[in-house]
Amino acid sequence: MDDRFRIYRGNSFAFFVRRFTDGKTVNVLRNTGEQSTVRVGHAVADLADVDVRASGNIVSGLDAISYETIKSIDLAPDSYDLTVTPSGATTPETIKAPGTSFAAGSETTIFAVGQFAAQSIEPVVIEDDLRSVATCKTKSAAC
Repeated sequence: MDDRFRIYRGNSFAFFVRRFTDGKTVNVLRNTGEQSTVRVGHAVADLADVDVRASGNIVSGLDAISYETIKSIDLAPDSYDLTVTPSGATTPETIKAPGTSFAAGSETTIFAVGQFAAQSIEPVVIEDDLRSVATCKTKSAAC
């Protein structure tokens, strides 16, 4: 396996090592100049359309999200004070997520789940890894 990589001038990169419960690791190289991909899914059957707000302002592209819909946008990597409200309203804040951080090159899906009537809505956050997976044509453990 060739473990070399090329870095082009003008790009900055961050190197991450993820460890799994089976003891294996995977190395991830991310371009720190990239945006963060954020997907929001509405899975609360008894709640009308919602808006995602950052510091009180509607996030463009994450507004009027209807039940069973997922919307996706790219955001600048940063920390955001996020809330979810019924579309066109500032209250009630059905989800409050202050200090939510998105790293450069990250891919995150957030589902709103629960029941509005029972006041049990909560976010389920999934840090996605949508990179291609290498496959082998042989059945041996080593490729």
